[in-house]
Amino acid sequence: MKIVNVLNEIEGLAIKRIWLDAEDEAAESYPVSENISSIRNAIAVVRAARPDLAIGIYSGAGWWRANTGNYQGQDICSLPLWFANYRNPEFVTDYRSLLFGGWKTAAMWQYAGTINTAGWNTDRNIILEDDVADLSNYYNKAEVDAKIGALLGLEIDLGNQIKAVASGLVEHCKNHNDTNVGTTVADFQKIVDELAAEQADLRDRIINAGKILNG
Repeated sequence: MKIVNVLNEIEGLAIKRIWLDAEDEAAESYPVSENISSIRNAIAVVRAARPDLAIGIYSGAGWWRANTGNYQGQDICSLPLWFANYRNPEFVTDYRSLLFGGWKTAAMWQYAGTINTAGWNTDRNIILEDDVADLSNYYNKAEVDAKIGALLGLEIDLGNQIKAVASGLVEHCKNHNDTNVGTTVADFQKIVDELAAEQADLRDRIINAGKILNG
């Protein structure tokens, strides 16, 4: 079962909430009642295996209405909702008008997908946890968060590439001790350590910049 595999993968990680993804196209082949039961079963599996984890539901209005009959029962709809709707937030004064099922509020709104952000393929989301209907401030914050996240991703990727090259040089020296190489293994190891320190410093500066930009 996919859920069990995921729970095994995140064991020991500092994760407080797991989102159950309700958007499988295969659900169209099953009765509404069976789809609802599948969601209930998934919730039960998580609660039994990891009672410490909060649970949320990710879905969209089209899928939910078509495959659950717009189910409104609070056994499911009392859980936090992360919903997908690709309306432009700048033109939505109250996100609650986009909701479905039995949800009156949402935790997150995915308002765009497959967006190029600094060379990375990203989705765009707005955090709505404190139930604010006016999205103007959240829209700006989401843009900043996306850019900071992309920068962090680039920093990690670049750091890993540099470290891989430097480590390769170290291994080359270890395997060719008989060649006339002026730089020692210790010298290369020092380079690796310095690069790692610079990478960590860059990561900290990006995180601090994000905190400043987000107030």
